[in-house]
Amino acid sequence: MADLKEKAVLFSLAKSKTNDSFTNSLTAVVKKRMLLYLNSRRTIFFDVLLPALLMAVGIGVTTRTFFERSESRILGPERMEYNN
Repeated sequence: MADLKEKAVLFSLAKSKTNDSFTNSLTAVVKKRMLLYLNSRRTIFFDVLLPALLMAVGIGVTTRTFFERSESRILGPERMEYNN
């Protein structure tokens, strides 16, 4: 126990080597998100499902208006160029 107290007194955050790798940070963020998701279904809804739903609705509205405004794109003989 005394050895642990001595190490605690001698510890300096400025001198200690930390692991600042991308994988370490990514793992910490993923673990934090998973803990949040396990604790609250509301968090899952607002962080995952609602943005996905809004994106799908936005893409659907944009696609619908694009096809309503543009002319027919059916290929026919009049649209083909012939090299005679």
